[in-house]
Amino acid sequence: MLVMLLMIPGFDCVLAGRNITPAWQDIFIISWVAALVWSMEFLSALSCFAVSFATQCWFFSDDVVVQGARRVPPTAVKKGHAWGMRFHSGTIALGSFVMPWARIVRNCVPSLAYFDNQAYMDVALNSSSFVDAVVNTELVMGPRSCLGRCMPVQLGGLGAISVIGAIATYFLLGDLFEPDLLVPMAAVASFLTAFPFMAVLDQVSGTIIFCGLLDKSGAHLQNFPWRTQELLAQYGM
Repeated sequence: MLVMLLMIPGFDCVLAGRNITPAWQDIFIISWVAALVWSMEFLSALSCFAVSFATQCWFFSDDVVVQGARRVPPTAVKKGHAWGMRFHSGTIALGSFVMPWARIVRNCVPSLAYFDNQAYMDVALNSSSFVDAVVNTELVMGPRSCLGRCMPVQLGGLGAISVIGAIATYFLLGDLFEPDLLVPMAAVASFLTAFPFMAVLDQVSGTIIFCGLLDKSGAHLQNFPWRTQELLAQYGM
């Protein structure tokens, strides 16, 4: 995928220089756009895996007496990214390839509802394949209708931040620039700035619900992959 992303523009320039038919140029351009989308989805999925991994380490770690806080390895997110690339790059690549298409049709096909980034919760916990992770996530969270519970908080946060950014821009800069153009741009910029934070909030909250349901069902720490146990043991957890 990354090779396609790097090589296709060069091929397209060579074809254009040699007066190759536009049809072939269009094919290469479409392939490059597909590789670009796939690469962006892969990076997003890898981050979701790392966030879920770190959240699971926090959830199943020992409690600290001070204020009831839980200990978490300081390198959990970094280890999540490293282990995701090392042990689950194929699973994440498959999921990132399927996910854009699933988003388009899952509103019409209820069985595809759990083809979502939250499937990486089970990948991080049980080292499942992507399809098995989707099935396991649905089995754990589906009967309790847990999917999308954080959506109102996400939408409320995105809307509030966008509105606050637009209002603040209007009062601070409305006299200096054209507000009809500046205020919508400020709202869009605020929305794009807040979106990654809301995405992390969604992944963390979903993982906590997922771990809580598994914990109530009797799942134990020894069911974790060896690398999760290794990280917790490294910091005495």
